[in-house]
Amino acid sequence: MYQAWPRRIGAIDVCLIQPPARQNRIAEPHYGTYEDMARDLVEYLRPHLDRPFAFFGHCGGALPGVEVTRQLAAAGLPLPERVFVSGQVAPHDGPHSRLFELGRDGLRDELGRIITALGGEPSGPLIEMGLEVLANDLEANRRYTPAASPFPRASPRSAGPRTPRSPRSSWTAGRTSRPTSGPSS
Repeated sequence: MYQAWPRRIGAIDVCLIQPPARQNRIAEPHYGTYEDMARDLVEYLRPHLDRPFAFFGHCGGALPGVEVTRQLAAAGLPLPERVFVSGQVAPHDGPHSRLFELGRDGLRDELGRIITALGGEPSGPLIEMGLEVLANDLEANRRYTPAASPFPRASPRSAGPRTPRSPRSSWTAGRTSRPTSGPSS
């Protein structure tokens, strides 16, 4: 889905992250937990943290973005200017997904519907490969327990004009609101 996104939007570079066990990384093992995935991403991103950046994560990419931000803060590394999430409840309110209620047969049927809706032809091997990745992703989501500390805040940077910031209270641990986006500072 995201491979069709532009690599630049105005002066902003768009850098996509491809998790293991998918597409061009299909031969690599699944990341297992969001904490493990974030640890690997922090190491990968380290040389690129010398300029302002933000994270966007949708659905299964939302919580890894949150965890990468937490691990960057724990390591004393620069934090994103913003963390945008969609299609996911606030980390401390999860896990929540209608897919958790489905067994393997239900997930298999759901994958078939998704593939068909995207114009594809669901086949046995394609469904089984996707089923394994989806089951592992759901397990990572079930196992994720974010830190009880408030969401990390970036230090102000001189990167151009500043705009008023949205309150981040909805992303403070223990709150129950479900934001569609949340700033990191």
